[in-house]
Amino acid sequence: TGSTYPEVVNAAGDYDRWFLTALNAKNLVVTVVDSLVDQLPEPRLFDAMILTGSSCSATEMNPLLDAFCGWIRRLADADVPTLGVCFGHQIMAKAFGGCVQRHAMGRQFGTVVVTATDAGRRDFLFNDLDETFDVHSCHEDVCTQLPENATLLASSPKTINQSFAIGKFLRAVQFHPEASTSIISQLHDSLVARGQLARREPGFQSAAAESIGKRILANFIQFAMQTRHHAH
Repeated sequence: TGSTYPEVVNAAGDYDRWFLTALNAKNLVVTVVDSLVDQLPEPRLFDAMILTGSSCSATEMNPLLDAFCGWIRRLADADVPTLGVCFGHQIMAKAFGGCVQRHAMGRQFGTVVVTATDAGRRDFLFNDLDETFDVHSCHEDVCTQLPENATLLASSPKTINQSFAIGKFLRAVQFHPEASTSIISQLHDSLVARGQLARREPGFQSAAAESIGKRILANFIQFAMQTRHHAH
């Protein structure tokens, strides 16, 4: 949905490229759709869907984002394994009646320590992870109230709703499992240059967060492949 800062695109690619790199998507056939520009595809044509981050805000709804919410509900109706990330997490929450607002503590950036709930520890998304783990974070908005049909999977001290599930097939994370250490560094420099972030001290990000993020994405893809196998 939209694009990141031009200098970040030049250095590390856009939102879609971050995922393709993190997924090491050699064995995946990937279709990239910009929900602001492209026609939203028929959900049943896909084995899995990832809703990426965005420069848009789920606090400022418009007809395009309303249509996107309707399409997300169609993904759920079609039992398509779907992962929402950052904006994707927030817009998924909105699609099912949750609330999204500006974060009361301002932009959250850098490494965040996340703790899985009891449900999260049992969930496929966090397979092979400790109960508490490091993730990369960069967001101004936050889901302040989950949809009634959502299950909380993970929290952090400043962002209670870090991850949730809706039913068997929909998962969402506020953090960025696709973001490498270098992408977070690029975002830091861009935000500082724009006056949107105070410069952080060296070491504001954990080296472990990148590999943990890749593990989470791999867990999602594995679930989607198993689901597809059983469906055929």
